[in-house]
Amino acid sequence: MNVINALEAKNQFGSLIDTAQAHPVQINKHGRAVAYVLSVEEYKRLHKSQKETLQKAILKANLEEAQDIEYQNELSLWEGTLKDGISD
Repeated sequence: MNVINALEAKNQFGSLIDTAQAHPVQINKHGRAVAYVLSVEEYKRLHKSQKETLQKAILKANLEEAQDIEYQNELSLWEGTLKDGISD
């Protein structure tokens, strides 16, 4: 990954954008990373990947919640059976 300082990024913005088409460019200010410039294609790829990861996490959470509800229903049935057995 290319790394340039903020002043260079400002002064060579056109070149920065051209470079970012091939690979992301890190911009540093006072020796620390403050921004990244990347191509539209790379941004879309990352965004799609993030969206897919989030969708998978939501599906997993929904499945776990459904399993918890199913388990709770099963426990309720057992509790009912036990109470019926105790009252006899």
